[in-house]
Amino acid sequence: MTEILDILIPLILLMVIFFFILRALKVLKKRVCPACSGKLTRKPRTPLDKLVTAMTFNILPFRRYKCIHCGWEGLRWSNRKYKTGTY
Repeated sequence: MTEILDILIPLILLMVIFFFILRALKVLKKRVCPACSGKLTRKPRTPLDKLVTAMTFNILPFRRYKCIHCGWEGLRWSNRKYKTGTY
């Protein structure tokens, strides 16, 4: 069990540092489709999306989006604060 924790804890710390760097560089903040640069619409978050948010300690407010042109769906970083009852 300790071998798993010895691997898992540094991995989580590296991931958090990586997301801090991405946040500082504002890489994930664009609200256009990464595939076609089309308009994105909001979609409800999945349980996996909520896990990603929890694993980043709520540092980056990820939201699920879908492109209205090509159908791409995935997570993008939103600069808005979380509001209860909305997605």
